[in-house]
Amino acid sequence: LPRERAAEDGYSLTGTCKGKGGRVWLATYEAVFGFDGHALTMIDGARMGLTKDGKLPHVRCVFEDSLGRVWIGNNGVGVVMVDGARTALLAELCADAADAAPSLLRVFSIGEDREGCIWIGTIGGGAWRYDGRTLRQFGERDGLTTKDVMAIYRDRAGDLWVGGRGVFRFNGTSFDRMY
Repeated sequence: LPRERAAEDGYSLTGTCKGKGGRVWLATYEAVFGFDGHALTMIDGARMGLTKDGKLPHVRCVFEDSLGRVWIGNNGVGVVMVDGARTALLAELCADAADAAPSLLRVFSIGEDREGCIWIGTIGGGAWRYDGRTLRQFGERDGLTTKDVMAIYRDRAGDLWVGGRGVFRFNGTSFDRMY
């Protein structure tokens, strides 16, 4: 798309990540694009299963985990997981997510820890860990004194870092404020 039209159509870049095999994922407000060096893949609102309910994507982040699943964070919708032909909302994957729905609607960052748990950073709801079965919120009682988690990153040593109003490192059970 020409640059002027792309911005008008909602394809402004909101996030990026590098996935398995070097695939690059680009998140835009209305869709996610993956490029493996040869072919371009698009995951739009219809593929995310959002348009059937009249919802539109407002993508804020994208993350490909170690199993090749693509996790998409939406502002106002929550988390969408795409695994090959399968697409599911986090609430469909985990019963706990329905109870946490209001806090999980404004997702701005997603990452993975060394154990393969998916971490979700929200605006207003802190950080959440999904272990494949259950969902747990981390907040002030866990040392995470920010409710706004804009970045999640795992470093080369395998340590999980989150950033928002401060920078925090996860020590395995709680967060230590580093800055």
